[in-house]
This record gives sequence, structure tokens and C-alpha cells, in this order.
Amino acid sequence: MATGAQLWVKADGSSLKYIWQKFNNETKLFEEFVPAAGREISGLETGTLTFDNLLMEDNGVYLCKIENACGSVTTDTFSLSVGGVQYLQKHSLPHSRST
Repeated sequence: MATGAQLWVKADGSSLKYIWQKFNNETKLFEEFVPAAGREISGLETGTLTFDNLLMEDNGVYLCKIENACGSVTTDTFSLSVGGVQYLQKHSLPHSRST
């Protein structure tokens, strides 16, 4: 059984800034993803977000906003299902393509 997961994006350009976001079901918005203290999650400032040990709290919908001096682009969403919970069937998400 897998205990980790990776979400990744590929972008070309110089001085790229990656901002991973997670959908907040209370505010109904995507917000910058900040792991809880002590969590083993790497790549927050890269194109590969790595969860070493998945927890139920990691279940949800993520996206990545990529910025540089020329502008920004937002990826499509990633659905991370932990423990068989199907997040997208339970929650209505806003359109996430605006930059």
C-alpha cells in the first residue's frame, strides 16, 4: 500500500515561482497550501509537491499557480484521494482557471 503521493507540473521559463494551493471547503476558495507543523511535505516552491506520509487531512483538491515577470498561469486541479474518500463527489468547486 502506498503511503505517499506526488503532484507535479512542468513549466518552461525563467525565474519561475510555484504557489501550491488547496481548496478550502469553508471559504469555497483556493488558498495557499501551508502544511501543518511537523508534516513531511516537500516541494512547496517547486513543480513537484511530495507527500511522504499521507494523512486524511491531505484529502482534497489542489492546483498550482506559476508566476514570473511575464505573468502567471494556473493549472487544472489535482484531486488527491486518501483512504478511498472521493472528494469531488461531495463538494462543488469554483472554476479555477482565472489568473
